[in-house]
Amino acid sequence: MVEPIDGLVVRPMLEEDVPFVHQLDTISFSLPWSQRSLSYEVSQNAGARTWVAEIEQVMVKRIIGMMVLWLALDEAHIATLAVYPGFRHRGIARTIMITALKAVFHEGARSSYLEVRAGNQAALQMYQEMGYKVWVTAVIITMIIKRMPCCLHWSGLICLTLKPGGYHEC
Repeated sequence: MVEPIDGLVVRPMLEEDVPFVHQLDTISFSLPWSQRSLSYEVSQNAGARTWVAEIEQVMVKRIIGMMVLWLALDEAHIATLAVYPGFRHRGIARTIMITALKAVFHEGARSSYLEVRAGNQAALQMYQEMGYKVWVTAVIITMIIKRMPCCLHWSGLICLTLKPGGYHEC
């Protein structure tokens, strides 16, 4: 059972968060982004939407998750997503994704895609539970959602795609 995290806040990443996000990225990936690259995404890339998940511990806020998403026209590409090891499997990555996908839906995104290593079974399962479908299988698996959700709930994926004359439930 997933234990909820009291006081979890998902918010846009700030420049001052970059050193902490870089540390998380370094712990999480064998080829982490440089601090300079993360800083660029936060402060200079107009297409980037950067997010952090934080909690308060002993009156100190601590970043425990992060995501970089690129918005291009009506597509949202999830470039990176990570959660500190001690906080994994508690719904934090899903919460970050739901927050980010809702935000970019309101900016016009209607599809989302990402790449995930084939061996990352926990991530593959989460993405599939959220409605992503395998698009290309290789060492890295690309997954895609055909319609962008405008409303996501913990109990499942509910999406509405706006069309002339109404909407279509998927």
